[in-house]
Amino acid sequence: MSSSDEILQPRNSDTLPIATQFSQVIRAGLPLETGLHALAEQTKSHRTRVALLELSQRLERGEPLEEAVTKAESGLNRQMKTLIVAGLECGRLDSTLQYGIDQAQRTASLRTQIWLGLSYPIFLFWFSTLICGFILTVVVPQLGSVFNDLDVNTPLMTSGLLSVSGFFSKFTWLPWFILIAGGLAGLAAIISAGLFGWGRRWATSLPLIGRSFRLASLMDFCQILSLLTESGLPFSRALHFAGEASDDPWLTRKCDRMIKSLQEGATAEEAAIKIQFPSTLCQAFRGVSSSSAFVDSMRGLADIFAAQSQVTLTVANGMIAQLAIYVVLGCAGFIGGILFATLIHLLRSMTG
Repeated sequence: MSSSDEILQPRNSDTLPIATQFSQVIRAGLPLETGLHALAEQTKSHRTRVALLELSQRLERGEPLEEAVTKAESGLNRQMKTLIVAGLECGRLDSTLQYGIDQAQRTASLRTQIWLGLSYPIFLFWFSTLICGFILTVVVPQLGSVFNDLDVNTPLMTSGLLSVSGFFSKFTWLPWFILIAGGLAGLAAIISAGLFGWGRRWATSLPLIGRSFRLASLMDFCQILSLLTESGLPFSRALHFAGEASDDPWLTRKCDRMIKSLQEGATAEEAAIKIQFPSTLCQAFRGVSSSSAFVDSMRGLADIFAAQSQVTLTVANGMIAQLAIYVVLGCAGFIGGILFATLIHLLRSMTG
């Protein structure tokens, strides 16, 4: 691949439009290489056009679709690629790919809600840092010079605040660097969790909101497992694809360990209990032998996990917003209290 192709490598955010166009070609019954080439010519996005043309060229060279999708910089994320491979294996590529598109839209909506809810507390933290930086670098040094001019002993807490202010005064760029870097880091976290796979994966480890992401992954897992099982794929293969497509390393590892236990002779329920899957999933795995009942139970669990994810999101955003307000008020009250006590001490010294 040329250097220009590497520069134009599609972002993870290109997955949805590429997958949608891919699905349109399949539904129209057109040869994939011809249909993808035609769509590439009509696509406005240069990145998407390059991705579709590369995939079309690989298919024209005779590469199997599974190999072409896996190897090409097609702009499809791991979940979509896994679903395409699974759809080819079970003979239901159209419905599997369409599910991936629908699920990508739902997941994008959920993540947007999460990060929009976090934007307010992030702004509060950033604004409080700005105010504290201004006080420490502008207000407190002037107060210190007043004490020096009047030759008045300062209270202990005031001396500590003056020492901190003196440290920042020596490096006037430091607090502003921390402020700007902190704001950029928060923005990068929001963007990475919304656009890139690695960002979405680390998001599950975040306090409070991480559980909402984890529940969303479990929702994906149950939906994909029900779809592939209904398509007639053997349970172990469906489990493998569902774990890979979940885009959650924790869930992928659990599925790999469960498959290993199944190969050693354990039942689905025993294997799920052994690897410490959620109890609701363990109970649902009892019905693996009955395909229709298992599919219904997986879809029911997906709805439950989706509802729990929304509730967890609402509670977490409320707690984070309250925590942000308490931190801002606490910092402002602490510094303001010290300054007020200092002024009282100064007035008493002058009148005494």
